[in-house]
Amino acid sequence: MTQPHPYADLPMIVVTGVGRSGTTALRKALGCHPDIISTGHEHNIAFDLLETARRNRTEFSRRVAMQVTDAEHDALFRNLLLDLIFPKPEIVIPNKVPMLFTNLFPETADYLLELFPNAKIVCIVRDGVDTVHSRTKHAHLGVHPFERQCTAWKNAHAMAQWSDTTDRCLTVRYEHMKSDPVRTCEQVLAYCSLTPSESPANHLLETTHHPTKPEHNASWQSWTTEQRSIFETHCGQEMAELGYTIPWKAQPISNAS
Repeated sequence: MTQPHPYADLPMIVVTGVGRSGTTALRKALGCHPDIISTGHEHNIAFDLLETARRNRTEFSRRVAMQVTDAEHDALFRNLLLDLIFPKPEIVIPNKVPMLFTNLFPETADYLLELFPNAKIVCIVRDGVDTVHSRTKHAHLGVHPFERQCTAWKNAHAMAQWSDTTDRCLTVRYEHMKSDPVRTCEQVLAYCSLTPSESPANHLLETTHHPTKPEHNASWQSWTTEQRSIFETHCGQEMAELGYTIPWKAQPISNAS
C-alpha cells in the first residue's frame, strides 16, 4: 500500500451538474476563493474511477474476484483518484479545501461520500428546456441525438431528488445564481464552511461562460413536434417536480416540421 495522498483526509468540495447547466461558471467562480485548491479543469475521470470502484464493491461477479479488503480497495482508489487529479499537491495548509468537478449519478455520489467522509457536494440544476437547447447547440455535446440530450438532463432531476436525502449535498438553481450571484455564493460558501469572500460572486458578475445565443429563451419554438414529444416523455414529470414549466403546454404549438 502506498502512503495516503496529502489531501486524503481534507474536507473536499465536489461540484456536479449536467453539462450546460452553469457548471463551468460555478466551478470557476468557486475556484476564485483563496481557500479553494482548484486545477481549473473538469475531472470526469473522477466519475469513471468512482463508478468502476463502486461496481467492484457491489457487483457479485467482480466482488468475488477482489484480492483486497474493502478498506484496502477504497484506499487504493481514493489515492489513485487524488494522484491523477492532484499529482503535485500543494503543502497542506489549514482551511485549504481541494475541489473536484465532475458529473455524478446518485449511486456514484453515494460511493463518493463513503470514499471521502469529509466531502460535500454542490449540485447545480437548470431548466430542462434551456439546458437541452444549449446542449444541442454545443460544438461537442450537440453531436448526440436529441433523445440523449433529454435523458442527460433527466439525471439533474435524479441528483436533485438525491440531494434531498442527505445534508452533504446542496442544490443550486442556475436561475438563482444568475439573478442573485452574491446571495448564491454566500449560501454555497457558508454550506462548505468557507470564509466569506467577494471573489466568487465578482467572477460571476464580470464573466460569461459558454454563452447560449439570445434566442434560447424561445428555443422550443424551433423544436419539431417529435422533439417536443420526446422531451415531454423523458422530462415532463421531472420538470414539474422541479417546479419548471413546459412552455409550449401553455401556448399554441407552432407549425414546426
